[in-house]
Formats: sequence, structure tokens, C-alpha cells
Amino acid sequence: MKTVAITEFKTKCNSLLRQVQSSGEPLLVTRRGQPMVRIEPLRRAPRQKRRLGLLKGWLEFHGDLVEASSTGDWEM
Repeated sequence: MKTVAITEFKTKCNSLLRQVQSSGEPLLVTRRGQPMVRIEPLRRAPRQKRRLGLLKGWLEFHGDLVEASSTGDWEM
């Protein structure tokens, strides 16, 4: 695990985060030699296959969605 001081992390934040993401190796950030934070890449779950029609029957549309009339919604 690579270790870096917080002052160096502040100046090189973007490049260090890219290194962690590409290499997969965690990064330990220290303050005055004491461990402060461990940064590791996010492990993404495998994408699930889309299931079309999963919510069929859960939604109901009343009226016209394209030509919505708002004349009765406002009082004058």
C-alpha cells in the first residue's frame, strides 16, 4: 500500500486518485506520520440485465399526457 503525506495529497489529489483507480492499490494518507485516511478504488457490482416491462401494471395514466390542460388549476 502506497503512503503519502496529507500535504502531498492536497497538491497531487487528482493524479493520486487516478492512480488508485487504475492500479487498484489502496492509498494511505498520513498526517504527521499517523494514518488518517485510506483511499481505495470502488468495486462496482456487475451490471444486471435489464428486464423490460418490470413495472408493468404499477403506473396508471389518467387524461392526456401530451396535451395537458391547466385551465382549472388556477383561480383568478
